[in-house]
Amino acid sequence: AVNTRPSSPGSSRSAVGLTSEVGRSKPLVRLKTFTGVVGDGIGPDVRFAGQIMLLDGCAVISVVDSDAAPPAMGALSAAMSSRFDVMPIASTLLGEADEIAKVIAKHLAKRASLQCFVSCSLPDSASAFIIEIAQHIHCALDSLLTEEAR
Repeated sequence: AVNTRPSSPGSSRSAVGLTSEVGRSKPLVRLKTFTGVVGDGIGPDVRFAGQIMLLDGCAVISVVDSDAAPPAMGALSAAMSSRFDVMPIASTLLGEADEIAKVIAKHLAKRASLQCFVSCSLPDSASAFIIEIAQHIHCALDSLLTEEAR
């Protein structure tokens, strides 16, 4: 059963999830799934699927190889803007250092002005298409941010 009583002043829990203020229906957590294909026409295409969880001030993004069965969570990297540097700072939080996840997290943190957590489980061939994959994810994130602004 879901508790529908307010848990603290200014916030409430409802059957549809957490909301930002009593009486408002704007959820604190927004989800979006996406798929994409990138390739150069010479080698095999890289097919990927992902999910974006948008929270207040940050995004949690998971990207996996669509052709892998079953998909597994990859290394988790985080990136955020810094007032001391033009480029966002990034670090691997869990798993082995994964440059694909770090580059995507930095790219999204800079373009969306959010703290980004990225879990990436893509084949090695995807490293040639990091920017294209990041742009695809940014488009999905941008559409989610646009929906939120309405």
